[in-house]
Amino acid sequence: MELDVEAGKVLKLLKPLYGLKQSGRCWNETMNEYIIALGFIKSRLDPCIYYKRGKRSG
Repeated sequence: MELDVEAGKVLKLLKPLYGLKQSGRCWNETMNEYIIALGFIKSRLDPCIYYKRGKRSG
């Protein structure tokens, strides 16, 4: 694959590539933002656990 880029110009990759070390971290950050946007709260004790408080029925 070849790109037609002017001499002296730099390209910036906007998304991580599959298989790179930072790909997993980027996925985790994206999912974290999505889950928090849904109203969930990240646990302080375990950052892999999210919870959502709801109204008690009854």
